[in-house]
Amino acid sequence: MSLSFDDGWRCSYEQGLPILDEAQLPSTHYIISGYLDDQQFPRYMNLDHLRDLTARGHEIGCHTASHKRLPTETQRIIEEEILLSRRYLERLVGSVETFSYPYGEYDQRIVAVVKRAGFLGARSVHDGLNDEGVDPFVLKCKAVTLRTTIREVRKWIEAARHRQAWLVLMFHQIDHEGRGPSCTPEMLGAIARHLVDSRIPVVTVRDGLKRLVK
Repeated sequence: MSLSFDDGWRCSYEQGLPILDEAQLPSTHYIISGYLDDQQFPRYMNLDHLRDLTARGHEIGCHTASHKRLPTETQRIIEEEILLSRRYLERLVGSVETFSYPYGEYDQRIVAVVKRAGFLGARSVHDGLNDEGVDPFVLKCKAVTLRTTIREVRKWIEAARHRQAWLVLMFHQIDHEGRGPSCTPEMLGAIARHLVDSRIPVVTVRDGLKRLVK
């Protein structure tokens, strides 16, 4: 099982990370590299946050430079958004091995660039579990939002265990503001406690992909 956080929201660091670290759960954070240390985007993580995440054993993944809707862009823009973002992140934190499609949108051109860039795989927003034989460049996930209940999450976990499938949870903001696909710290804490109490193995998306492609 894996815990993934999209966009690099500052609140996922400030309010989510303490919960994860207390439970000793690794996670993957998909960063929009162009938002780092840009005063126009104060609600997103900065360089120090990224370095601290890495030092604590969490994974940094690529979510492009500016979160464009890639299928509507030219080949040149697609390559710049993916390749330049990865290079920039790698200069900051070292190896960046997984990708998340902005808005979950992709086409054959985009997948080809992601593969050519050398990523191990990529996460989509398609709902579901990842069974044996899943395309590593179109990983499925289960989104956790304000509407999600802990009972639902427990059912997802049990289904993954029964099917021997890989469950990837997708989060965005961790706060009480209720904007967009957010999740409260209390909900994340309840999920973390259930994972620990149930002794569910949790790995980064990178490590999950390495096991998948063996």
